[in-house]
Amino acid sequence: MGYPRFTNVNEVVIVGGFTTSGQAMGNLIFDPVADVYRPAAPLPNDIGYGSFGGAILPYEDSFLYIGGSLGGPTSDAVFSFVQNNDEGSWKQMPNGLSKTGGTVYPAVVLVDMVDFQCP
Repeated sequence: MGYPRFTNVNEVVIVGGFTTSGQAMGNLIFDPVADVYRPAAPLPNDIGYGSFGGAILPYEDSFLYIGGSLGGPTSDAVFSFVQNNDEGSWKQMPNGLSKTGGTVYPAVVLVDMVDFQCP
């Protein structure tokens, strides 16, 4: 099929979500060249309900998954994805979200500083 917008991407990690029938998808790794998916490691605190509502931020040569819910209360955990084998793994970061006032779904805005110029 081909995905031209993925010109310099080898793989895309998909964290959480649900199928159209409401079943938890788990985490997946998508290869846009081969047009195939394979399982990715579940988040360490996943209790079988999938993950949703977390934020993703670039971090070093990978990314962070921040907060979200795993079918229960929202999480204050921050995990780094580590591509160390076929399905990867997760490393919990030493600091999490503040629980002051309760944990809510985090919001993140990414700005490309090359294209974004302040007057």
